[in-house]
Amino acid sequence: MRKILFRGKSIKTNEWIYGNLLINYKNSGVNIINPTETKDLFQIKSETICQYTGLSDKCGCMIFEGDIVMEPYTGEMGTIMWSENTASYYIKWENSNLYGRDLCKHYDYVVIGDLWDSKEQIMIMHDIEMEIRD
Repeated sequence: MRKILFRGKSIKTNEWIYGNLLINYKNSGVNIINPTETKDLFQIKSETICQYTGLSDKCGCMIFEGDIVMEPYTGEMGTIMWSENTASYYIKWENSNLYGRDLCKHYDYVVIGDLWDSKEQIMIMHDIEMEIRD
C-alpha cells in the first residue's frame, strides 16, 4: 500500500513537521499537521504544505512535492511538481534542454533542497553532495 504523508513548515518554529494533514474549514487558512507517532497538532504555513511522492532518492531521502532534485549525470536541477492534467508528479527542470519528465523510480535523482529554503543553502547542499560523491 502507498504511504500517504504530508509535511509543512511550522508557523512557530519554521521547522518541517511530517504527518497527517488536517484542514480546518471553520477557520480558513489554518492548516494543521498531526505527526503520526504523537497526538500533537502543529499549525502549518499553508504555502509550504507538500505531499510525499511515494519515492525516495538514491540516498534513501523521501521525495516530496516542492523538493529540488539534481540529476547526477548532467548536474541539472529541477523542482518536483504536481500536474492536475496527468494526475502525476513531474520534474520541472531549471535551465534545461531536458523537458519536464515524469517522476519515475528508476532514475538516480538526489534531493538537494526545497522551494522554501534559501538558494544559498541549496547550493551549499549541492556542493557537499558533490564532495560526498567524489
